[in-house]
Amino acid sequence: MDVSFHLPTWLPWFALNLAGLAIVFFLLRGTLRRILAVRAGRLYLVGRVVGRAMAWDVQGVFTSKEAAIEACRKPNYFYFALPLDQELPEEPVEGGEFCFPLKPEISKGGN
Repeated sequence: MDVSFHLPTWLPWFALNLAGLAIVFFLLRGTLRRILAVRAGRLYLVGRVVGRAMAWDVQGVFTSKEAAIEACRKPNYFYFALPLDQELPEEPVEGGEFCFPLKPEISKGGN
C-alpha cells in the first residue's frame, strides 16, 4: 500500500509569489508612510529651545507624530504639526498641535 502525498503544482508558485509580495511591501512601507503623511497634509517639526533668549533650532522633520515624539530627547525639545501647502497667518497662532515641554519625565530625571 503506497500512501504518498503530493503537493499541488501551483502551491510552490503561490507561496513564492506571496513571499515576493511580502518582501516588496516590507521594502516600500517607509515610502508608503511618507506618501500617506504628505497626502494627509501635515508634517511634524521637532525643535529645541537654546539659550535664555528663547531662540530655537530645528532638530528634524517627521511624517508621523510618534516619530516626532521619539526624536524629542531632552526637556527643551518640542514638536508641532505644520500644514502643507497652506500659508500661515503673520499674527501668532493660538492652539494647534504644539507640545512643550514634551517629556516631563525627562526633566524629573527619569531618562
